[in-house]
Amino acid sequence: MRVHINFGTAILLLGLCCWSACSAKKDIVYTGKEDIMKEELLDTLVISDVAGGLDSLKADYNPSATLEYDIIHTALNLRFDWTKQHVLGVADITLTPYFRPIQSVTLDAVGFEIHHVADATTHQPLVYDYKNNKLTVFLGKVYNRSQKAVIQIAYTARPDANPSSGSEAITSDKGLLSIL
Repeated sequence: MRVHINFGTAILLLGLCCWSACSAKKDIVYTGKEDIMKEELLDTLVISDVAGGLDSLKADYNPSATLEYDIIHTALNLRFDWTKQHVLGVADITLTPYFRPIQSVTLDAVGFEIHHVADATTHQPLVYDYKNNKLTVFLGKVYNRSQKAVIQIAYTARPDANPSSGSEAITSDKGLLSIL
């Protein structure tokens, strides 16, 4: 059975070994008959790859997503085209920056056709970019954390036009689509 030792314990053991090696030793000499001596391995300590890092540590650092803004409220106005299996929607999204000022937001929008994006308070159109199922909306001005931005997005969601994925628990992700 392989024994794993955490880093602190390994440093402690190495320190004790160095300390005991530096202290004064008295040699013990056996002067009896050689045939009664028996050598046995009593304990084994295995430390592997100490110089390159511990085996249990991941090589890659995977941080959580950076949160730049808080979506405070989402109001959806939905209509359904049952024959085409499309959702015709208008989303009013209220958001505010967490800390740093923002001038754009990026939202997940899988399989959407975007019709228009506007500032919901002034009804002025906003510039946007829709690539790789991500909708980036340029807010037209810089918002700080004491200000709220409200954007309006008119879209058509087409869940049947997307390749289906899922997992063991959720066998199909068709229908799990919305702007967020």
